[in-house]
Amino acid sequence: MKRLTLFLAIAMSISVVFAQDEIKKVIGIQVSQLATLTPQANKTYMLMTNPFGSEYEDWMVQVKGKDEYWIGHAYEYAVYSGGGWSFREPEINSEIELTYLGSNKSEFRQFDGTIWLQYNPPPIARKIGERYMGGTVVYLFQPGDANFGKYQGILVHDSYFEGKEWGCLGKLVIPTANAAEAGKRGNALLNHPKIMSNCPTSAAFFCAGLQADGQGGWILPTATELVAIFANFSKIKRPLYEGKYWTCLDANVNDAIVIQCQLMGDQSLRPMTTTQRKNLPASVYPVKYF
Repeated sequence: MKRLTLFLAIAMSISVVFAQDEIKKVIGIQVSQLATLTPQANKTYMLMTNPFGSEYEDWMVQVKGKDEYWIGHAYEYAVYSGGGWSFREPEINSEIELTYLGSNKSEFRQFDGTIWLQYNPPPIARKIGERYMGGTVVYLFQPGDANFGKYQGILVHDSYFEGKEWGCLGKLVIPTANAAEAGKRGNALLNHPKIMSNCPTSAAFFCAGLQADGQGGWILPTATELVAIFANFSKIKRPLYEGKYWTCLDANVNDAIVIQCQLMGDQSLRPMTTTQRKNLPASVYPVKYF
């Protein structure tokens, strides 16, 4: 019995620790909204008005009925359940995701003991194969990749699209002198706007117009990115088909770089870097960074 009691005590202490580390979702309300507030059960609210400000002090004199519950509770958690309120003062360095009542915009705040300051939470580490922002995590940037630390990795679209032209036949978009830098993993976003501004009809424009789970921002990958992505397709259980796939780099005024996936004698598909006329059709595998 003592062992069971000890186990329960430890389990409860662990659950408290996790509860403290969790970013709480909070609905922020203003003094002027209290009179019309219809609270939802088990939602967490917070009065985001300066308790030393004139608006708060004036309101305290006028409160009647249900609003009186909020006297002295600015900047405290207020959970509504069973027709009543319960309050808890936040601890220093508590973190919340705050959405103001009547707004869909969220922001993160951290409590310094007196007020709630805006802050940017560290990004959540994603894993290859995880669904996120309308795509699937297929590559995580490594030290040495361009923009390592700025972005975590690459998402790949659920589908590939056949029969797209690269565009810009007769025009060099990425200068040859910049090709090595532009072609690195992590630099596709450098090339995308250049293609968009020069090629009004292009595979890049097609990617930019895509939506997946309501998420846009799709672009063409670099050649080195596409090779790395295809190498991880087995990890995300994605089939790879023979054919040519556009990258975001052109080779000269008439040709752009493609990755050609060719069936080899051992029945494996090998990606090889080559070129193709910009006005001929090839496939597109849209990606985006996160």
